[in-house]
Amino acid sequence: MPIRFNYAVDLFDEATVRSLLDRFVSVLRQVVDEPGRRIARLDLLTTEERQKLLVSWNDTTTPVGPQSLPQLFEAQAAKRPQATAVVFEDQQLSYAQLNEQAN
Repeated sequence: MPIRFNYAVDLFDEATVRSLLDRFVSVLRQVVDEPGRRIARLDLLTTEERQKLLVSWNDTTTPVGPQSLPQLFEAQAAKRPQATAVVFEDQQLSYAQLNEQAN
């Protein structure tokens, strides 16, 4: 059965519409193959898209240095001693003041 799409060419290019059509056909095939399948269980992504989304684009591993939190705080206090470190109501402490109280 032929499927025809009418779309706003100023909003979508042919490749985008073809991709949407491919997804639509994929969903229809899944519904026909397994009529009892829950809608939430329908695969909307291709295997390649799922791999890209869950693995490639999700590779956000960032190397972390060996410094501990206290060491990082000490470094920040040395780098910007007069910068505001904490504020509570009308009181504020600089990194130097907070570091002095912590030690």
